[in-house]
Amino acid sequence: MRRLLLLIFGIFLIVGCSSQQPVAKVANSIFDNPILVNVKIDPEDPKSGNILEDELKKMVINRLNLKLTENIDEAKSYILVTNYIVNTVPVTKDDKGNVIRYSVYIAMQLAIKDKAGFWSKNITTGTYVVVKAKSILSQQEKEKATKIAIKKGIDELVVAIAKRAKEKANDIDKNLDNIANLDGVSNEDNNSNSLQDNISNNSYQDNTTNSDVNSDNDTNQDNTTNNNADLDNSSSQNNLDNDTSSNSQNEDDSLKEVQKELINLQKKYANLFSEAEY
Repeated sequence: MRRLLLLIFGIFLIVGCSSQQPVAKVANSIFDNPILVNVKIDPEDPKSGNILEDELKKMVINRLNLKLTENIDEAKSYILVTNYIVNTVPVTKDDKGNVIRYSVYIAMQLAIKDKAGFWSKNITTGTYVVVKAKSILSQQEKEKATKIAIKKGIDELVVAIAKRAKEKANDIDKNLDNIANLDGVSNEDNNSNSLQDNISNNSYQDNTTNSDVNSDNDTNQDNTTNNNADLDNSSSQNNLDNDTSSNSQNEDDSLKEVQKELINLQKKYANLFSEAEY
């Protein structure tokens, strides 16, 4: 009996670990460490906001296997709750009109930054609480139901993160395929040019062999051809230098845009760290 229980426990442990591993793997593919988690607390319901922030941080550490930071300047990724509301609605009554079941739900708005950029997510989840007739929903029951609703919402967020990671991975695969196709076309062009050069060289050698009488004229023509080739090589080198300079400029411009975007993000959410703004 004892061996059977140990075997069952081992199976549950293996299944649990294997189910969490893919989530952490996709999270590390889409998020840079460390990550900042913050909830803009509603002064009318601070307790729900604190529960939400605690559960989000547990998700980041235990399910996504990421590192947390409290420093916005250090953070490379963000999960921010910009707004939330918890509401209680009576949904079922008995024959005498007494409420016997409530719905407790939470709606939240999230702003997220990952490796691919910025995105947002709206989540609404809830649960039901059964009460006795002529009794009201206690604060303890409401808090317990709120925590359940928050955990359901976090489950939805994990699914959304996994879906986004998959979409971005597919985009990368498509880009790699396009690059490979371009490389294939380039190689075909090079092979075609090489074949044409070989044909031209063979033709030139045949003409030289059959034209000994006009060797002086051929020599002059060769010199002219070489001069033209030098001019062509010089022009090609200039074009290559210009393309390299243009690409370098484009990379600098892209880097500047990314830096501006990060600065704007820090300014946008700076109020999350100021109690005066709450």
